[in-house]
Amino acid sequence: MAIKYRRLAIFNILKKSKSITSRLAYRIDIDGNTILHHAAHVSSHPVDAQRSSGPAFQLQEELRWMANNQGLTAQKLFENEHAKVLKSAKVWIKETAQSCSTVAALVATVAYAAAFTAPGGNDNNGVPVLKHSPFFVTFAVSDIISLIFSLTSLCTFLSILTSPFEYENFYWSLPFRLHLGFALLFFSLAATMVTFTAAVVLLIHHQKMWTTSLIYVVALLPVSMFGLSQFPLYNGFRQCVKCISKKIGETIIQLQLSFKRKKEADREVRIW
Repeated sequence: MAIKYRRLAIFNILKKSKSITSRLAYRIDIDGNTILHHAAHVSSHPVDAQRSSGPAFQLQEELRWMANNQGLTAQKLFENEHAKVLKSAKVWIKETAQSCSTVAALVATVAYAAAFTAPGGNDNNGVPVLKHSPFFVTFAVSDIISLIFSLTSLCTFLSILTSPFEYENFYWSLPFRLHLGFALLFFSLAATMVTFTAAVVLLIHHQKMWTTSLIYVVALLPVSMFGLSQFPLYNGFRQCVKCISKKIGETIIQLQLSFKRKKEADREVRIW
């Protein structure tokens, strides 16, 4: 409270007690705020109470509350200590996004070419010969899904490459885009393998059952290996999706409550 309301005299007295300061340094309030958060808070004390000659001097006093003996704020200290980590993170995420965008572009190219190359060929009217087969529907649908997911993944990775790569971008935006891009790329690869499997089965569906089963296993093998190798990234993507779902759920609840209050207010107006 001394920090929140800028009572310097009280704060200096409390600071002399090491037991109090060490205990409070690790404490958080009901809103998850630490002492540093209260030092950054400004709405609880008016400008007139600062005994300053203007907003510029008030801001100077505010910054002094957040600086250490070297004149560094917690944010500035964090940036100085993590400069090398930021540099390596920039290089890693750029190289990863470039590599994945290349793969996504190749998958999109293959899916686009497959859309105009029907298995079994076309008749004289340009209609696919095997269009009545259920595997042809699987081929067409999976090819469309592969094209959509690969192009979306490509756009996601390109958005990473155009990011400013600041510290705040690494808190949420860049990791989420990377998880999303990997998930879309995985689904596009899976859909591509389904397209390939459906095309092969259309051509050899009269062969023995073991031949078809072998094709299924071989088609699923590369997708499974890719998914297992990138499992930690998909776990992070799952956490991001869970967080987004939670935010959406809270928003829906708030809208429902607002709608309910509005209905109650309209009902009271009618009664009056």
